[in-house]
Amino acid sequence: MSPVMFNHYFKQKFSEYIYKSFALKEQELAGFLQQSRSTSIKGFNVTMPYKEKVIPYLDELDPSAEILDTVNVIQIKRRQLKGYNTDIQGFLRTIKEGLVYRPDQAVVLGAGGAAKCVIYSLFKLGVNGIDFFSRSPVRIGIIKKALVNSGRLTGHEWNSELIETCISHSDLVVNTTPVGMFPQTKDSPAEIKFKAKSDALAVDLIYNPLETKFLKNAGKKGYRTLNGLDMLIYQGVEALKIWLGVPLDDDLFIQESRQVIQKELS
Repeated sequence: MSPVMFNHYFKQKFSEYIYKSFALKEQELAGFLQQSRSTSIKGFNVTMPYKEKVIPYLDELDPSAEILDTVNVIQIKRRQLKGYNTDIQGFLRTIKEGLVYRPDQAVVLGAGGAAKCVIYSLFKLGVNGIDFFSRSPVRIGIIKKALVNSGRLTGHEWNSELIETCISHSDLVVNTTPVGMFPQTKDSPAEIKFKAKSDALAVDLIYNPLETKFLKNAGKKGYRTLNGLDMLIYQGVEALKIWLGVPLDDDLFIQESRQVIQKELS
C-alpha cells in the first residue's frame, strides 16, 4: 500500500514526485543502490527481507538504525546514502494510542527486523519484560546481542505451548511475522486460548487484511486489537520528512492515507 499512500499525497501536494516499487533479487542490491546515487531519486523505503542486508552498501546510519542494525528508510543526498529507521516512531505512536496503561509483560512473535524495532520500542516505552519467539536460533542470538542492555529480554525457539503460556501472563502480544498476510489469510502465527487480562492488547503489524485471523481470535478472547495500518502511515510521514526536508501537514497526510488505503483494501 505504500505506492497508493505516497502517490495519493504527492498528487495533492508535491506533483513533481512519484513513488515506485522495485522488486530486487539480493544479488541486485549492491548495483542498484550504487546506480541510485547518480539519479534524481530522493530515497527509498526498504522492506523485508532487506532491512539488514542493505546496511553494508550505505555510507551512514542514523543513531537508532545503528543501534538496531536495521534500516527501513534510505535518504540520498549529495550522492551519499544514509539509513534511518522510522518503524520505531511508527510503532511507538501506534502503541501509545492503543494502550490503556503501560504493559508490564509483553510477548513478541518473530525475530526479524520488525521484531527488533518492536522490542526496542517497547523497552523505550517502559515495558519491564519481553519474551520473543523465533524458529531461528541465529535470529534469537542476533536480537539478544543487539538489545542486551535494553531490559529483561528472553528469546525462545518456537514452541506453541510455551507461546500460549507466555501470552496468558502478558498484557501485550505483538505479531511481527508475515503469517496471516494476504493471500494466506486463513493462517495464524499462534492460537490464543486463554481469556485476556483486563485491557490487554493484541497487535498485528499486518494491515492486509485489516483484521487477521490472529486478531480475530484475540478479540474473541477479550483482547483489544490493533492492526498495522497506522504504523505504516506514521512511519511513512516520518520518511517523507527525511526525503523532502520540508515541513509537512502530518494530520492531512494521516487522514488522507487512512482513507485511500482503506478504500483500496475494501
